[in-house]
Amino acid sequence: MKKQSQFSPHEFSHFSPAFKNVIEIVDKIAPHNIPVLIEGEIGTGKEWLARRIHFAGPRTAREFIAIDCSSSSDVFLESELLGYVRGSFAGAIHDKKGLLERADGGTVFLDHISKMKPTLQGKLFRILSDGTFHKIGGVAQIEVDIRLIAATDEDLSTFVSKGKFREDLYYLLNVMRVTIPPLRERREDILLLADWFLAQIAKRDGEEKKTFTKEAESILKAYDWPANVRELESEVEKSIILAGSNQKISPSHLAPILSKRKRVPFNSKAISGGSLKEQKRKMVGILEKNAITEALRKTAGNRTKAAQILAISRQELIRKISAYKIKSRTLK
Repeated sequence: MKKQSQFSPHEFSHFSPAFKNVIEIVDKIAPHNIPVLIEGEIGTGKEWLARRIHFAGPRTAREFIAIDCSSSSDVFLESELLGYVRGSFAGAIHDKKGLLERADGGTVFLDHISKMKPTLQGKLFRILSDGTFHKIGGVAQIEVDIRLIAATDEDLSTFVSKGKFREDLYYLLNVMRVTIPPLRERREDILLLADWFLAQIAKRDGEEKKTFTKEAESILKAYDWPANVRELESEVEKSIILAGSNQKISPSHLAPILSKRKRVPFNSKAISGGSLKEQKRKMVGILEKNAITEALRKTAGNRTKAAQILAISRQELIRKISAYKIKSRTLK
């Protein structure tokens, strides 16, 4: 399997202390076959980090298999993971090797692990505990040697406390936990990452590398990047296309939302005047609107996840979005 592009040690020396700390941790973890739990917001690069662990470790010659636990039904996910024998269910016209068996000797990356249903969580716990499982409909015991890396953009400990995630599996996965800070908390990395993406895309397309103007760099650095590195990479690629034959990428080649979408500063004049009760109502309104806007930025407009962050129902969030006239092209 072809290795993904990686930063060189020299390139990492220029990044923020927070990001360098993450890389130092995973590079220490990589040689050891222990489970890893990677935490981070949407688009922070959890799979990228998992691949780095795999390719820097002793299993690099074997497969790295990534599985999104939120993208399919429980039955389909189980059949993909475990495989099945012919005739075990309608449509099973032949034996199928599961992803766990394919990954024997390699690494399995389970993204969005919090979305895995309890029944499958139990089976996964048993597999990780003794390294054996049965295919769906099968009686033969299959042994596998895999390294497991799981990732989540939610707080698994909260799921455990609510009974939505097995406690024993949580502690088995949480042997080594790595948290990736969002881009807005390490703004010094934004331009370094943007420049790296420019270089990678130019190399891929066989073209001369473009650069950003100072004005464009200022816009990139000021934006909060709610979808983090994934959003930045997408923006860099789009800006290259819009720049056309120009070697300099200017603000006109960037999405307008990057300039407009800024945090609303608190304005004391907006609440002055009227009774104390009225001023209090206005202040609460401003704080609520800012909190909702920030939660939507963090979740790339995902109302369900934003409601979870704010500890309110999705219905209440939708009502407040309408009341405060919060507009975003990314709401969903």
